[in-house]
Amino acid sequence: MAACLVRPGTPVVSVSGDGGFLFSAQELETATRLGLTFTHIVLRDNAYDMVGFQEVLRYGRTSGVALGDYDIVSYAAAFGARGHRVETLDDFGATVRRGLAEPGVSLIDVPVDYSRNAELAADLHADSFE
Repeated sequence: MAACLVRPGTPVVSVSGDGGFLFSAQELETATRLGLTFTHIVLRDNAYDMVGFQEVLRYGRTSGVALGDYDIVSYAAAFGARGHRVETLDDFGATVRRGLAEPGVSLIDVPVDYSRNAELAADLHADSFE
C-alpha cells in the first residue's frame, strides 16, 4: 500500500531548472491524469546550465548544453495543466499564489540569467563539482 507523504490540502511546490524539468517532463501527463495538485516552478535559461557552468570551470567553454526556446505555458496546456509565465520579479509572488490556489497542476515559467554561475562557483571549494 502506498503511503501519502503530504496531508490532503497541503500546498506542494517543486522547483527545477528547465534542463532538469525536461528530464522528466512527461510525468506531467501522469500527474494530470491522476488529478494531482501541485505547483512546479521552472527556472528557464534555455540550457543545461548545471552542466554548462561546470564545463566552463573545467574546460573554459561549453559544449552541447543549449536548449531551444520552448513554450512552457503551451507545454502545460497540452497535458491539461495550467501554465503561467512570469515577466517581472513583481509578478512572481502573485503568480505563485495563483498557482497554489488552482486545483490540478500548475507550471510557472520563470526566465533567469545564470550567466555568472561559473564566476560565482569559482569561489567554491575545488572539489565541489566533481
